[in-house]
Amino acid sequence: MRYSLTPIRELLARLVAGFCLITAPASAQFASTPEAEWMTITTPHFRIYHPKELGDWARDVAGRMEGIRTAVGEMVGYTPPQVIEIIVEDPVNQTNGSALPLQRGPTIRLWPIPPAPGQLGHYREWGELVAVHEYAHLAHLLRPTRIPDKRLIEAFLPIVVSPIVENAPAWIFEGYATVIEGRLTGSGRPNGVFRPAILRQLALEGKLPSYDALDDVTPFLGGAMRYLVGSAFLEWLADRDGWATHQQLWRRMTARTERSFEEAFRGLYGENPDRLYGRFVAEVTAKAAAADRVMQGAGEVRGTLFQQLDWFTGAPSVSPDGKRVAVERVQPGKAPRIVVWSMEPKVDKDSVSRAKRDSTAVAGADSAGGATGRLGRANGARRRAAKVDSLDVPDRPFLPAPREEMAVLVPQGGAGWEEPRFLSDGRHLTVIRSEVLADGRSTPDLWVWDADSGDVRRVTRGAAIRAADPFPDGMRAAGVRCLAGRCDLVLIDLTTGQVTPLARGGFDANYSGVRVSPDGLWVASARQADGRWEVVRVEVATGALRPLLPRDEASRYEPTWLPDGSGLIVVSEATGTPQLERIALDGTATPLTRFAGLTSLPEVSRDGRTFFLAMHARGWDLRTIRLDSAAAPARVVLADSLAPVAPRQRIAEAKAFPTSAIGSLPYGIGRLGATWLPNVNISAEGQDRGGALVVSDAVGRLGAVLQGGYGERAVWRGGSLAVTWRGLRPSVGVQTFAARHLPSQQEYEPLLDGSFDAEYRGIAVVTERTHPGTTGAVSWRAAASQGSLQGRAAPCITCLASWAPIPAGARAVVAGQLAASRTFTPRGRVRIAPSVSADLAAGRTDGTAWRRAQVQGGLRVGGWAGGGLELSAQYGQVTADAPGYERFALGGAVSPYVDPLLLQGRWEAPGQAFGALTGTRAFRARVSLAGAFVQVDHAGIGEIGPGRRLVGFETLIATPAVPAARFPAFRAKAGIAMPLDGPRRRDAVFYTTLVLTP
Repeated sequence: MRYSLTPIRELLARLVAGFCLITAPASAQFASTPEAEWMTITTPHFRIYHPKELGDWARDVAGRMEGIRTAVGEMVGYTPPQVIEIIVEDPVNQTNGSALPLQRGPTIRLWPIPPAPGQLGHYREWGELVAVHEYAHLAHLLRPTRIPDKRLIEAFLPIVVSPIVENAPAWIFEGYATVIEGRLTGSGRPNGVFRPAILRQLALEGKLPSYDALDDVTPFLGGAMRYLVGSAFLEWLADRDGWATHQQLWRRMTARTERSFEEAFRGLYGENPDRLYGRFVAEVTAKAAAADRVMQGAGEVRGTLFQQLDWFTGAPSVSPDGKRVAVERVQPGKAPRIVVWSMEPKVDKDSVSRAKRDSTAVAGADSAGGATGRLGRANGARRRAAKVDSLDVPDRPFLPAPREEMAVLVPQGGAGWEEPRFLSDGRHLTVIRSEVLADGRSTPDLWVWDADSGDVRRVTRGAAIRAADPFPDGMRAAGVRCLAGRCDLVLIDLTTGQVTPLARGGFDANYSGVRVSPDGLWVASARQADGRWEVVRVEVATGALRPLLPRDEASRYEPTWLPDGSGLIVVSEATGTPQLERIALDGTATPLTRFAGLTSLPEVSRDGRTFFLAMHARGWDLRTIRLDSAAAPARVVLADSLAPVAPRQRIAEAKAFPTSAIGSLPYGIGRLGATWLPNVNISAEGQDRGGALVVSDAVGRLGAVLQGGYGERAVWRGGSLAVTWRGLRPSVGVQTFAARHLPSQQEYEPLLDGSFDAEYRGIAVVTERTHPGTTGAVSWRAAASQGSLQGRAAPCITCLASWAPIPAGARAVVAGQLAASRTFTPRGRVRIAPSVSADLAAGRTDGTAWRRAQVQGGLRVGGWAGGGLELSAQYGQVTADAPGYERFALGGAVSPYVDPLLLQGRWEAPGQAFGALTGTRAFRARVSLAGAFVQVDHAGIGEIGPGRRLVGFETLIATPAVPAARFPAFRAKAGIAMPLDGPRRRDAVFYTTLVLTP
């Protein structure tokens, strides 16, 4: 038996792996609403928690979970024995799910909003599909190690994960869950048309990711490659060596013989994964070329490029007069924006002038709309180039000229817009933006944008409108509203914002997309039915529903009306590739496009052109095709042998997971769970070591942190117990603490007067609340505390090491903090985020009353790619006769045991000795850029006083609690700093601090 890690390194490796699992998703996790009316569903192997309003969806999923557990366990070859906690919530009105594969406390999060047609493929019910996928993660990633020594070490670790989580690349996690999703449901990504289309297009452009780039999320669709390419590669391995090899690979990775992922893979498949992946890419590329030849042989019809674009482009909207087109544009490092283009190419005034001088052969404008004609400009360019270099060859025109931007809607307050749709006047557009609710959740609402003046007007509030399309009268809009796992068709009054149901959806019959007919009498949408999508018309006056049913079982969606209302253009999967199709009202279908790529989101202009998006390896282009350019009636279906660049036939393993009746009970305080965490703090004061016991329920109603530590005499030593109840708003917490701090014992700059030396014991009640908003937030905290200070007298004259204790004195404090922040995005170019906070405190220490006030202002200026410049300034003042313990002390680390509201006068700077500056007035200014900072401090008695300068590099991580993992909120800081003044000037100090709160 061999080991690659010593027990200590093993401990650190497991901690890091588990910490990354918790904190990486935490950045994308959204806080639950613990004050909501939560309910609990219990099955033999699951506990499902949900807000009352999501009860129907949660019970439907809960009734399937035991069947899903059995089926997934059989396919994966392992069934976790743990009881799994499932949290159903709807924090941002989006489609998602996640799994946390901790050996102690595995958890699943499910968001009930169903997906629109797209990468996720088809599904019978969204709850079934997402539950299979997320439980597949746990069945795969909870398989424990079989090495006895490791099992022994894990018994003492706070966080335990499987060797698969430690060693396997991330594409394995999502790729394998996607494979299971497809094989067990007969739907999802492996059985849809989008995965083949994306693989086909990437392969044709030679842009399939390399093996090392499979986990890279930065390129276009980079985050999707783990699911799409990873699952296809695993299926390719199974077709090559048998489906049982998947289970064998996981068994080898958790065996008593320790192996890396590469060793386990090579011993099973004969070669390293990167080499076999190279063969997979070669085969996929060859099949993509074969599929392309099939399309070309049948007569390729792909329309005309209107505008070459990159990254994400939203659905086009053409103005009623046909002169403008609006789209949503999202590009990395740039502000998301709505742009309105002219239908005419942008005219370059300089080139026009040159063309007038250089070309006399061609006059007037050509059909593309140039001022003197494209040919004239080209001739002029050739003449100029010939004078410089007679052998040079000028550019050939391949791409359409850029369109003129007539209006742009950039984010306001940091929040962007989407789904633009023109009203009948051609000036106003409806747009959608996600708005933050009072409880911290967010949901999309409808606005109206005046493209000429730039003004926006809010129409709905908390209406959860995912898509909308105005009626010809400009007074109403039809929309799709998604709530509690159902998507309905609704009517929206654009004046009052009133929302009226038109057609109800269901868990297995949701609506996606909406378009109003030219006469305003009908609304077209796509409805999920029997595991596929069908196009339907709904009569506005009566709500009567009429499907458009061609004679096949293919999915069709994203309908848009022809200008005369005689039919619709839709995206059809009849050929196994997403193509545009024209459907008459009697259901007759006529193909419109035929090529090997992927089409999406058609829109018809009044002149008969159909605008649509076509995917390429770097994003989506905007193309057009005329209705009289339709493809030949014969449909070309790619053979199943071309998989994975053609859709696979549904496989025999697909199972049904019928739901069973099940009930919910009140949540109460939930089921409490516990974990422990180590803690090490290093600062200019010294070092301390300790640990914490964390207790929490799954949704975060009740949290407690019991912690303690011991270290060098100058640092904070002691312990505390903090308990917080968030079942109410505002939250209420109680903290009791006993901590000793002796800055007179610092190695450098000891505070020999002993005024800050004390053992502080007490109890505090703390309440807080945040009032979030879409563009900013306001928060407040308040605390009241009663305690005692056991201090020390000043050092004796003859012996600085001798101290005489003095009697304990009482300390009572009432303190509060009010903070506000706002985000501005002028012209969408940068984010400017000012913030301000004010702290007030009053109390009595050793019989002397005192009052303290301090204010802080900050400004962050950054681009859309992250980073940026941060400026802050802080000023504080305490009454002149305040006891020494209440004076300001700049420097040192924050106390991990006492709430900072009770020690407002301590301004932390771990790279500087505690109390490097003290006084009744204090000032701090700080500038930081990309982690590097310069800080200037001043403090004095009755005046600002002398100063200290500090430079360094620092990183700060602050995350909210992850209750499902029983992980507390924490604020971790690490850096290196160099004082430029004082005894330790030019002496670099490394520091790291960690503060845990419930």
